[in-house]
Amino acid sequence: MTGQKSTKTGQMGLHLPVLSSEHRLESVEHAHSHSGRETRIASIVVARLFWSQFRLLLYALGRELCSLGHRIQILRRKKLAHSGLNLGPVFEKDANGHHRVCIRTHACSEDMQRLQGEHPWLSLTDLEVCRMAWERGFESRAARARSYDSCIRELQS
Repeated sequence: MTGQKSTKTGQMGLHLPVLSSEHRLESVEHAHSHSGRETRIASIVVARLFWSQFRLLLYALGRELCSLGHRIQILRRKKLAHSGLNLGPVFEKDANGHHRVCIRTHACSEDMQRLQGEHPWLSLTDLEVCRMAWERGFESRAARARSYDSCIRELQS
């Protein structure tokens, strides 16, 4: 039977080639070397991902350490440790001259309380920076509302 492939009839009546033990061994070695290469590639990818994440972590830690001095300056300049956050006036005068609760201060206070509830580890400096961002957002919204109103008035006249 040299030079000829022998076949074996399987359960479904198919003629299957009979592999010699040498051929089976080569197939196993080929599969093993192929999976070894895939394992090496996977380990390289995992190592690169780990080092990439590690570098990002070191970068973030460096940024936190560099911001420490600036955070202390804000804390001292605004005297946050002594007076806390200044969210604005509690009361304001309406058009009739009567005092009423300042809606802006009340909204800011609620947002700061919600933020601190969601992130209890925030410091006074963190909350002060968030308050400044809140103020800018409020002012920007108010400015857009004023300019929108003025545009509407011009169109109506």
